[in-house]
Amino acid sequence: MNYLEKYGDANFSENFVGDIDVYTGYKDEMLNFAGAQSFADEMQAGRIFVMNFDSTLPAAKKVVLLPSFASKLKGRTVIANGIVYADKADPTKDLKAVGSPSRIQELHAFLKSVPSNLIGMRVSSTNTDQLQQIMTVEEHSPFSQEKSKEIFLGTHISENSLKDNMVTFATPNVVLGDETEISLNILPGKTTITFFVGAVLSTSSALRVKTKNAVSNIKQLR
Repeated sequence: MNYLEKYGDANFSENFVGDIDVYTGYKDEMLNFAGAQSFADEMQAGRIFVMNFDSTLPAAKKVVLLPSFASKLKGRTVIANGIVYADKADPTKDLKAVGSPSRIQELHAFLKSVPSNLIGMRVSSTNTDQLQQIMTVEEHSPFSQEKSKEIFLGTHISENSLKDNMVTFATPNVVLGDETEISLNILPGKTTITFFVGAVLSTSSALRVKTKNAVSNIKQLR
């Protein structure tokens, strides 16, 4: 996480926390920061999800890591825990995926109702060519054409990352949810993709806070 912590230090100020004149997300009832307090220390949220791939396919396979409501699945693959389904929903034993700490399907379901801020990602692989692939992030909307951006994993390679067959990079302005699709070519070998997630937009968290405050006020009125 050192790379992401340095990114946070360079882009946020600790003085923002609690500053009523500057919005930082601090005490925003709609946001849940877990182990953090605001966007200023979002790196401390501690939300991490890992996808482990094991591919014995002879070539690269385009995989939708996180589908949106409008993902075009023809010719692509959407992952699920244990087995991977192609566009005709036929499982293949040549490409397996396992999520941690929960099933990949649970992450997909969670993001449909709880948009989450993606702080950064890490990709490691036994196949060094995996670190030269291009990750695609698409934002889908029924009101406009899709917006997409490409993340060239190779541009984040350093001397240390080459040694460890791993790249870590920040993902500014990427919100995981039912509007966002992330896809990547998965090459033969074992590949691990780690998502570092910060704040989540949670109506359940907001309701808990509002209920707690209301109950406290009601007790004072009695």
